[in-house]
Amino acid sequence: MAKATITIPLDPQTARAYDSAAPEQKRKMQALLSLWLRELAAGEYPSLQQVLDDVGRKAKERGLTPEMLAKPRQALDKALREGKVLVSFAALAELYDVLSRKQFRRYVDEEEVRSFLAALTREAQWIDVEARIQACRDPKDDKFLELAVSGQGTHIVTGDTDLLVLNPFRGIELLPPHRFLEIRK
Repeated sequence: MAKATITIPLDPQTARAYDSAAPEQKRKMQALLSLWLRELAAGEYPSLQQVLDDVGRKAKERGLTPEMLAKPRQALDKALREGKVLVSFAALAELYDVLSRKQFRRYVDEEEVRSFLAALTREAQWIDVEARIQACRDPKDDKFLELAVSGQGTHIVTGDTDLLVLNPFRGIELLPPHRFLEIRK
């Protein structure tokens, strides 16, 4: 496929992150940006709910059990309905990496992952992360703490035990999806 080059002004942190990324990471970033720009230019794109419904249906057809999908999906729906979902460049890149792992590829393909991330980016609140935190026993998870602190988040919904053990963190509740669903607004 032919490629064209464009210039887009970015904040210094994002530019540094791109410049310092490994070639494979850069290809992932370019693919996500390409999809997002294409969808925005078309002016018509599915909502996050539509994308989730479509991807969920296809994943079930490929063997994902409803139990595996139900709580995380319900927690995301609740967060969108009752609050805000925060995203950052680093969080989206991590989500892309996780969803690209072999264990997920049997349920979702590359195009579905891109569609989900593009829809999530459109409907979530973008945060320019300014906080620098080194608190998690898995340093790769500090990006989620930085996002929540920078965006003044109230909750981090995760199944990651490296994050859950920090609950609460600077007034932010870290909860698995089922616990987040128990919270009454």
